[in-house]
Amino acid sequence: IFLQQQNGPYALDPNCNSSELREIIVQSISDSPSDSKHRINAAISRNLEGSFGIVCAECAFSYLAHTIQYCHHTRNNITCLVFRDG
Repeated sequence: IFLQQQNGPYALDPNCNSSELREIIVQSISDSPSDSKHRINAAISRNLEGSFGIVCAECAFSYLAHTIQYCHHTRNNITCLVFRDG
């Protein structure tokens, strides 16, 4: 999957095109999807500008998002997707 990054070059990573979002997710995922979502949101508010959608679940899920910045990561059986809104 080829998706355009904000800065121009194309990334070939179906799971994540933002090292900043990946680091936030890795540090924020807990044993609870709800807690993980709130921790990710707080970290994004402190470190990034803009509006982001956040989805966390204890199971695999299918999604379609049109975005320029995204990251999908699983840890401790919790999967979270974070993407920049419109």
